[in-house]
Amino acid sequence: TSLVTEQTLLSFITEAAHCNLFCGLAGSLRCEDIDTLIQLDPDYLGFRGALCNDSKRIADLNPDNIRTIRNKLDMTNQLTQPCTTTHAH
Repeated sequence: TSLVTEQTLLSFITEAAHCNLFCGLAGSLRCEDIDTLIQLDPDYLGFRGALCNDSKRIADLNPDNIRTIRNKLDMTNQLTQPCTTTHAH
């Protein structure tokens, strides 16, 4: 949320919902952003760099970073709403 205000993001999410569109937020998201962004109720949050070694999106994925973000998402979703997770096979 350092480049765009929360109000701008909320307006974007609300407009997408009004148009019956799914809305995802991405772009240099960090684990620390989850609490704020989840409250805005997007359909998706997209992570790439935060999942990689040294938070560099061109680096290899880091299992510890993936686990940390996944745990944070699970914990946050438990506090805000019931969550159903699907996995691609």
